Amino acid sequence: MEVVCPSSDEESEKADKDTQKRERKSTEVILIENDAEQPEMAAPKPPPILEFRFYEPEFHAEVQEDKKMCLESKEHCLLAQKFLSKDVEWLTPELHDKIHMYFPKPKDKSPTGERNIESLKEHTMILFAPGRKWASTQQLVEALQCFSSSWGAHMSHTGGGLICSYGNSKAKKHVKHIDPNKRRTVSVSLKETVNCPFKIPHGFKDCGVNSKKNVPRILYQCVVGQAGCYVHTCGCSPATQRAIMPTIGTLIPDVAGLTSVISVG
Repeated sequence: MEVVCPSSDEESEKADKDTQKRERKSTEVILIENDAEQPEMAAPKPPPILEFRFYEPEFHAEVQEDKKMCLESKEHCLLAQKFLSKDVEWLTPELHDKIHMYFPKPKDKSPTGERNIESLKEHTMILFAPGRKWASTQQLVEALQCFSSSWGAHMSHTGGGLICSYGNSKAKKHVKHIDPNKRRTVSVSLKETVNCPFKIPHGFKDCGVNSKKNVPRILYQCVVGQAGCYVHTCGCSPATQRAIMPTIGTLIPDVAGLTSVISVG
């Protein structure tokens, strides 16, 4: 039996064909349809729009009527003085209830009576947020006083806003006399020592105020400003609140506790 062995040329030709087959297999391209449905990306949510409830006092219509009269004639400006009276209730029952919701809870009070400063800051930023409108500056003042009193703080009303009574106001600084022998001994006040930075500015932006008309501002709505500071550094406790009272003239003496009353004629 005769066996025929393949020549070297035939072997090399066969090897070349096998290599070409492998190259064709390795170069196959998988096509992906471009029209295939792709998952849609979720659209970014717009920033939340802060909406604040406006608490309108019962006499708000009367305020608007007096403002209209004051715009017509300056002779009516004296009518606005009645709205500054303590007998006028700028805080509505609904606003009272709202403020009471943000009074300190038992967890916000320490055994010594000090309030939680961080919790106070959070509650203040919600109730007196920048951009919130109030029926008048008087309503804002009364609301903040009512709120702050429960937290062991006291507020003072300045020209451009409300500050903590422990805050150092823009009052005229003491100037020492040139002659050392004539200099008075001036003690450092609590305000200068503590210098609490708390402040809620307010203004009349978009409230219809006409600078050319000398109309009492009590007749206009007001809005909380943006450059406020909601941090207290005064301790915020009943003790610190009592300590500041004599310096701001709001401490009411207990007449019943006096042993004798001297009449000054």
